[in-house]
Amino acid sequence: MLDLALQELLAECQGDSAIQQRGREMLPRFCDPQYKGGFPAQKKAKHDAVEDLILFLYDEQKVRDLEAVAEHLELVRRDSIRRRKAQVWRRGA
Repeated sequence: MLDLALQELLAECQGDSAIQQRGREMLPRFCDPQYKGGFPAQKKAKHDAVEDLILFLYDEQKVRDLEAVAEHLELVRRDSIRRRKAQVWRRGA
């Protein structure tokens, strides 16, 4: 939360006059532990995170990379099963 508050402070209060005008509104965010108000930067951060997630999930190269990892894991799983079966067969023989 503090990070968002500082980001907002820097974005909103550029210059002496902005600090003077917005100071009373911004002060509780830093000095009042009971502050229950919102942080406009919080909405932007959430929106940006959603956008980043969408881009990540639907990036074609990342999808291909994930498919390659899944294929590798399936091969490792099959190999592990084969080894276990061979161990069981050797014990029983």
